[in-house]
Amino acid sequence: MDRLYVLKNLDEDAISIAAESGDSGLLLMQDATYALNESREESRLVRKILGKGRPVYYLDRDVERRGLTEKLVQGAQKINIDGMVDLLFGVRVINV
Repeated sequence: MDRLYVLKNLDEDAISIAAESGDSGLLLMQDATYALNESREESRLVRKILGKGRPVYYLDRDVERRGLTEKLVQGAQKINIDGMVDLLFGVRVINV
């Protein structure tokens, strides 16, 4: 992974950009975690990224606060704040 797209808001266009980007990952936090909900249209873009073998991460506390724990797209990786800090170092971060 050479780039990590970081999203805080639910924005289908931004997720689409991340999905079409080369060797990149996606970190969803705050309201962007709604894209992990299987029943939402945006989840198809998350599945597209995962289908290409690219990582999708989400902050565990943000998913829990939004009641999404039982509704998540399969394959997304849960991380905590410490994991997020580790993830942000060593890659080019694109905050969309």
